[in-house]
Amino acid sequence: MAVVMESEKSKIMVFGGRWYLGKYMVKASVSMGHPTFVYVRPLHPSWMHLHFQFESMGAIIFQGELDEHEKMVVALNQVDVVISTLTVPQHLEQFKIIDAIKQASNIKRFVPSKFGNEVDRVFGLPPFQALMENKKKGKKGKGGCLNPIHLCLRQLCRHERP
Repeated sequence: MAVVMESEKSKIMVFGGRWYLGKYMVKASVSMGHPTFVYVRPLHPSWMHLHFQFESMGAIIFQGELDEHEKMVVALNQVDVVISTLTVPQHLEQFKIIDAIKQASNIKRFVPSKFGNEVDRVFGLPPFQALMENKKKGKKGKGGCLNPIHLCLRQLCRHERP
């Protein structure tokens, strides 16, 4: 088994690192020795404890909004891998991340969040169906965008069967 040198470790950026799954992704990345970056919204005083916890573990915090394209590109130029753990209200905001990734052009892997069920096989009442239609847009992606690896991270964490 080959030993991976520190310089060979992937530099990982986590979007949505403050939330349930994102916190675990950040902690796992740091514990595996990867240089870890977290892109978060500007800090609210209630999040300061988590900010200090990430920094004490060695993670580097970038504060910004998903609408700040240039700031995202600058942050993404420093990493190789992007993991998005954005939740359902923001899952279509991942297209902004994809646009910034395309401009940065150095990202080797993008793991988008795809929470919940298989949208092509589920039907429901109108409010739920509207959510499923948005998820279908996210699944189909934008023309010419990256070919992301779709993982249903939340189901993996709950150990559910497909």
